[in-house]
Amino acid sequence: MRTEGDRGAIGSATNVQVRGLRSGDLWTVLALGRRVFPTDPWTTDSAGGWLARLTDGGRAPFSAWLAGIFRLARVNEAANLARLTCAVAFGRPSSFSCFVAEADKTVIGYAAVNSTGAGIGAISVIAVRPEHEGQGVGKALLTQLAATAAAHGCQSVTLYVRADNAHARTFYERNDFIEAGRLAGYYQPSATDAIVMRRDLPGGSSHP
Repeated sequence: MRTEGDRGAIGSATNVQVRGLRSGDLWTVLALGRRVFPTDPWTTDSAGGWLARLTDGGRAPFSAWLAGIFRLARVNEAANLARLTCAVAFGRPSSFSCFVAEADKTVIGYAAVNSTGAGIGAISVIAVRPEHEGQGVGKALLTQLAATAAAHGCQSVTLYVRADNAHARTFYERNDFIEAGRLAGYYQPSATDAIVMRRDLPGGSSHP
């Protein structure tokens, strides 16, 4: 799971519209994801956790080499393309919702949420073009994800953020997320911890 929020409060994005993902957006979204998230091509829970076991939690000497192979093959991009195509073409899975933020007919951000499992929505990605950060784009996408999860009956939404990404963590805290846990060495090949953050939704019950 990868997230990147707005970095500040500079500027505004009054002309931004958030809409559902369309087939014509697929390659733009993939290119944007590659730009915003150039590293960490796989995580320790990839493929049901076998990578974590194979590399001793990603800390084995050859974990960086293996990550390089995955990046070269663009395995994650292929998987993301297949998932997004299914979502657009077939509406499957029905719990998966992906949105883009658009300004002047240009996609400047995208985000996705999976509204399944014990009333909890899992935000899998929020990405904003670097030149549009701090203009409210991330907040607009986040608002849409929260509303979508609530409409699916979720009581809260969660996401992961890199422990070393202070800007993103501050952004989510400003938008009512609280720290709910930590996953050691989650992001690979850097072995950076993931901070689990949670936001309760209107009408949802608080979690201990």
